[in-house]
Amino acid sequence: MAGWLQVLLGHRNILLRLRTAAPFFDVSHTTVGQWCKLAELNGLLKRTKQYPKGVRQAAEFRFAVHCFPMLAQEMSIRWPDGGSVQKREK
Repeated sequence: MAGWLQVLLGHRNILLRLRTAAPFFDVSHTTVGQWCKLAELNGLLKRTKQYPKGVRQAAEFRFAVHCFPMLAQEMSIRWPDGGSVQKREK
């Protein structure tokens, strides 16, 4: 899920809200949080912004699209300029 979000957003940060993602997988938000931590430990997710505990904001991440050839290929098709936000929004 995070990989496809990254493909759709190019090189912008993706927002992963645990309580929103959990129902898609029929698990608790704590399980999704554990998956995110595992993905971080394995180099698939890089946290770019974290809010203080108790603030209900989605953490911001970047997903390592280059680790998955199918995602990398789709990223290069959707973002031939490398996913530059400035170029895409003009």
